[in-house]
Parts: sequence; structure tokens; C-alpha cells
Amino acid sequence: MYGYDITPTSANLKCNTCGHSEPFKPTTKEDALVLETNFRSGSSAGGAASGITVNAYTRQDPTLPHVKTISCRNGECPSIANADLRDVIYIKTDPTNLKFQYICNVCESQWTN
Repeated sequence: MYGYDITPTSANLKCNTCGHSEPFKPTTKEDALVLETNFRSGSSAGGAASGITVNAYTRQDPTLPHVKTISCRNGECPSIANADLRDVIYIKTDPTNLKFQYICNVCESQWTN
């Protein structure tokens, strides 16, 4: 079974059994996609105005992407004064129109684009 060995400068496919590694060279954008999760609005679990369920455990989900380049919208967030603290989780809520829901992992503020 192959796994991914990703560094800031390269991406390799690596065998989890024998350790063999080879460069990951996708030929199409679909080949380059490692993981995409599509959320449906109106789920039985409820949801926010965007239709996506965000609860106390969302921030602890290790499968959600984190970025340090987006500033929090909360003017009182400590990450505004110290950019090293930035940690924003983003969830794609509308793949067609590229709408995202953002969650600041510092002050727990949420917003959408």
C-alpha cells in the first residue's frame, strides 16, 4: 500500500511495506487531488446558516485543512497582533461557487466568504 511522503519541496509516493519511494508526478488536476470532502447542506445533524455542521469537535478534526496565511476577522483576536499565532481552518461549503466557511482556531470566530 502506498502512502504520501510530502515535504515543502517535493511529494513522493512511498510504499508502507518496503519503503520504496518514487516521485509523485500527477498528469491531470484530478490526479493531484489527494483528498476532497464534499459536505451536504441540510444534514440530519443540523447546521449553521451555511448548512454545514460546525460543533465543538470541528476544530479538533485532524482531516480539516489549516492555513496560517489568512487573518482572523475578529478584531480582538490575539492572532491580529501576533501573526505567528494564526491558525484558520477552512471548509468548502459550495464547490461550484467556491464558497468557504472559516474558523479561527485561536479565538473560535467563524465567517464565510
